[in-house]
Amino acid sequence: MLVASRRQRSIGNTEVRMRRKRKLIVHREFQLKKAIIAGLAVLVLSGAVTFGISYLCKYNSYVLDEIKRQAALSYAANHQADVTNADQINLLITSVQKSNTTVIMVSIAFTLALAGVAFYLVLKNTSGVSGQMILLGNYLDLMEEGIKPEIRPLRKADNFHDIFEKLDVYLKNRP
Repeated sequence: MLVASRRQRSIGNTEVRMRRKRKLIVHREFQLKKAIIAGLAVLVLSGAVTFGISYLCKYNSYVLDEIKRQAALSYAANHQADVTNADQINLLITSVQKSNTTVIMVSIAFTLALAGVAFYLVLKNTSGVSGQMILLGNYLDLMEEGIKPEIRPLRKADNFHDIFEKLDVYLKNRP
């Protein structure tokens, strides 16, 4: 049985060097499915919170418009021409309505950012699982071809240390 070195894999007469660079997306189908589900879940949940905030801000705007209308009716009924007081009320109401719009925009941006972060974190965490499974699949492919792979030690952050140690012991005990 042939032995493949840690960093090389023989394919026919050519020698291909295995890459050391760690990829974020290793198993596209598995990882993207999980990431999309997590991203959508976060998007729906924080979208519901954003909708609630938007509803409250719009309700505040409605109440402020009603206050403005009542103040205008009161000034007209009393025949008072206190323009300065009315202008101050209008300026205050406009300011509150603008801040309501800002709150809505910030909560929408926060929702999108949170969904993006969840998507990235799921991709990052699933690469720790799917990377080792692909490596295990490569070892099995080599064994199927009659080549005894040399099991490389996993990084501390990698998963499935026990499985790879058992495989290494098994391969060392086989002729």
